[in-house]
Amino acid sequence: MDKKSVIYGAAQLKGLTREKLQKMSGIPPATFARRMANPDSITIAELRRLDQLAHFEDKVLLALVKER
Repeated sequence: MDKKSVIYGAAQLKGLTREKLQKMSGIPPATFARRMANPDSITIAELRRLDQLAHFEDKVLLALVKER
């Protein structure tokens, strides 16, 4: 699973660009870029914020957490 694509894809379905997702999540730009370069480094708190915006399906959210 390409976690970066999953995150951006879910956001795009909600009408959010990468820039909007970053700004609305409250994650600083440099941190956001680092997290997207290595999605396994996303913290649970950050993932919750992204989920509030992108509304991941439950199975997708579990996959983001459990899969490497």
